[in-house]
Amino acid sequence: MEKGIFIPQDTWLPAVEVEYESFADYQEAVDGYVEGISIREPSFTLYVNEEGKVRGLPINARATVLWWKLEPEMRGVDIVVGHAVLVPSSAAARELATMIDSEGPFRVEEITVATTPAWRIVNDMRFTNWFQAARHALLLEEHGAITRVVSA
Repeated sequence: MEKGIFIPQDTWLPAVEVEYESFADYQEAVDGYVEGISIREPSFTLYVNEEGKVRGLPINARATVLWWKLEPEMRGVDIVVGHAVLVPSSAAARELATMIDSEGPFRVEEITVATTPAWRIVNDMRFTNWFQAARHALLLEEHGAITRVVSA
């Protein structure tokens, strides 16, 4: 059995941890043929519907934010549509998955480079879930910041 985080396309539905026993479980979760998107660091596989774009499935804003945050070269290049399942492949990925699956608050930190690089709190904003914080981090990164999302 493998645990993954089911990320529904509908933003009002929560992302939840689910146990997947077979490949058919992934197909049921994404409502069709499964395509895996590899995320390198931390190591995840994001399972999506292979025919989602052809079928005109709605954008999955949370899965897209996650993908863009962890794979910056995909920003503005591609999106995730339909339901998605995030499966961690390493200890660091499992730690991040636990944070994604938990309730906030979260905040965004930005790295500063002086004599020694150090993380600092960007502002006093608190976010109720990881995806909201990551979306804010992406906005900051558009202006050259290096960010991370942490529990507040």
